[in-house]
Amino acid sequence: MKLIPSPLNMIDSFLLKSNIEVVEQDIDEKDAIDEIFINYVVDIDFFVKEINDTQFHVFSKAIINNGSKPKAGYRIFAESLTIFSIPDAADLKKAEEKNLKSISAIGIAIGNLRMQISNLTGNFPFGRYIMPALDINSLLKWKSEQYSKS
Repeated sequence: MKLIPSPLNMIDSFLLKSNIEVVEQDIDEKDAIDEIFINYVVDIDFFVKEINDTQFHVFSKAIINNGSKPKAGYRIFAESLTIFSIPDAADLKKAEEKNLKSISAIGIAIGNLRMQISNLTGNFPFGRYIMPALDINSLLKWKSEQYSKS
């Protein structure tokens, strides 16, 4: 099948801030680091900022394994900016534009953040950490609830 371009364009993505700390603890041979990684608490947040009629930015943030007693491996903080445009937004139905800005763009931005964290940790002693996939609908519901409270 020939690629059909989306009306959503990702212009660029940047890592704005990051901090990776190695958390050294005794790791039993039976406790492979991948098994420890799976049990990390991952806190995700995002913010969408409209720039003009066609361009918007998605700021995304991940805080990983940051409890008072972190597990072995890494403690990670990363924040990124992904720039999007919808050049023909005026030609779209409002529901389609909203879907592109909320579900599609946020999913892409968090995917970019996942890749940036993976690339950074690839140079660390426990190897690459790949942030797990997430349920975007649950994230959007949580964000909506947080917005309603404020």
